[in-house]
Amino acid sequence: MTEPPVQIAARGDDPVTLDDLEAVAALEPTLTERGAGARLAQVLHDRHVMRVFEWTAWTDQARRFDDPEALATATLEEVRRLLTTHVRTDRFNGGHLDAVIHAGHMGAVLRRLGALVAELRARAGRTEVRVVDGDLTRIAADAIVNAANSALSGGGGVDGAIHAAAGPELLAASRALGRCPAGEARLTPGFRLPARWVIHAVGPVWRGGDHDEAAQLASAYRASLELALAAGCRTVAFPAISCGAYRYPIDQACRLAVTTIRTWCDVHPGLQTVILVAFEPTISAALRCALA
Repeated sequence: MTEPPVQIAARGDDPVTLDDLEAVAALEPTLTERGAGARLAQVLHDRHVMRVFEWTAWTDQARRFDDPEALATATLEEVRRLLTTHVRTDRFNGGHLDAVIHAGHMGAVLRRLGALVAELRARAGRTEVRVVDGDLTRIAADAIVNAANSALSGGGGVDGAIHAAAGPELLAASRALGRCPAGEARLTPGFRLPARWVIHAVGPVWRGGDHDEAAQLASAYRASLELALAAGCRTVAFPAISCGAYRYPIDQACRLAVTTIRTWCDVHPGLQTVILVAFEPTISAALRCALA
């Protein structure tokens, strides 16, 4: 039996949190009020719950959730796609949302979302996030994250150390993927490393903080976590992305890293351990402070 292809690229552009999902689910009792459709569409947009996906392939799948028994088993991704589908349909067919609400289907979708949020709340915090001082290339995690440059061509610091330890095959594999913009990540095998996979995450160069550096750094962490989970990893180890030659202020970067990882793992269960590897005492102290 042929294994499905491994996801090799991620954008990290899904910042949804449990609070966002809960805010949408909380609208279910208000669906009988005037303007409920417009209010729901606005909250879905403001709370980042809308999804981007291949529309044509999804439409046939979406119809099966008209069956209440099928809807009761819908995953979080499927519920978010359903909500997105109804909002998009309403843009081209005015009144669609109000009709779905009147028929009772939207209430059922939001109740399913509420049940999923409750399950996630019960599991929140179960992914262990810890700091380890030492050499990232020696960490025997399922995947390690490389603080890469956009050309994926190797370099100094953590990037150079990972390439040296993995062997020349890593450079050939990463170059074959083309460029990787800041905030995104790519996946290659680990070759001679203890880790099975290397996730090449591109963080931002610090330019004062007014050029979307925080958004790009958070996105790089989310993209890396998405690839790790898609590859079936249980453990993943990160360096402090952008804290070396890219000059991101260490305290800010470490706080953002911890917050982003915890928030993402709460919504996307599956990773057992996330290891934050510090190569110098200043970063170690900042990471431990952020985790406290």
